[in-house]
Amino acid sequence: MGQNGNGRVSLSKPGGKRETDSDRRPRRLVLLNGTADCEVRQVLAEYPAGGIKGSQVHAEVRRLAGENPGVFVAAEWLAPLGWTRFLWCRRE
Repeated sequence: MGQNGNGRVSLSKPGGKRETDSDRRPRRLVLLNGTADCEVRQVLAEYPAGGIKGSQVHAEVRRLAGENPGVFVAAEWLAPLGWTRFLWCRRE
């Protein structure tokens, strides 16, 4: 176990893959009210801690953006101070 430059503790997994505490936090996919930094209009999906891989999050955000053209779809993870947005997408 070590600490990276962001102050996060990371754990080594078998096979050399590293896992940070953010990899184990709950995540959700949301529909936004307007711009990429605006309020959440609707929660589209919620995943428990460790319930979805990063590559799956990216694929789901793209898929949901395609189903909701012209509207931002975002991914958020539950940080110590609340939901933190880390990815968003809009398709026309």
